Amino acid sequence: MLDLGLDTFEDLVDLCRDRRRDIPARVRACFLLGQLRCPEALNPLLAVAVEEEQPELVWETLSAIGAIGSLRATRPLLRLLRSTRVGVKRRGAVFALMQLADERARQTLARIVGDRREEEKTRGLAAEALGFLRSVRRSNDALIAVLRDPSAEVRLSALCALDALHDTSATGSILPLLGDSALADGGESIAERAALVLLSLGDTSGSAS
Repeated sequence: MLDLGLDTFEDLVDLCRDRRRDIPARVRACFLLGQLRCPEALNPLLAVAVEEEQPELVWETLSAIGAIGSLRATRPLLRLLRSTRVGVKRRGAVFALMQLADERARQTLARIVGDRREEEKTRGLAAEALGFLRSVRRSNDALIAVLRDPSAEVRLSALCALDALHDTSATGSILPLLGDSALADGGESIAERAALVLLSLGDTSGSAS
């Protein structure tokens, strides 16, 4: 806070919302509010997420909401997803919901995973978010379904989620991905991740030869 010339929590909130200040300073203020994990910051942060359009600021605001960790944010985040088609707001809201791991978001996240009109990043984040919830057949099936998705990023995210859920019923659907040479962000191939997930699930047929 001192590097921003601020003394109190209220100063951070004011800076985060002050459109007269430069974006990097506002982004830094939003980040610090998330690190402080103060539930009192939720409403101001949500207001910025709804009102602003600058991508970096929107993303940092929604990330901070997730970092605070209060389930009070779940319903406003779901409302935001219903009301906006702005990509960064949808990605940020899904990322925040992933951090909250609130069962109330399950249906929305599963729908986003399977919706090819959504951006790949948003769908991938929604798949990963399902991996933070309890293992439930219906949403697990949504993850298994997108193992055949055209997007390598979505396929990789679904693999990671099924691994986190330890869904051994998915092994038959994962096996064909051992021949999938597509690369996702970060340079990892789908085949490499599929082999690791199969090993984790106890299927030794996923071992590399």
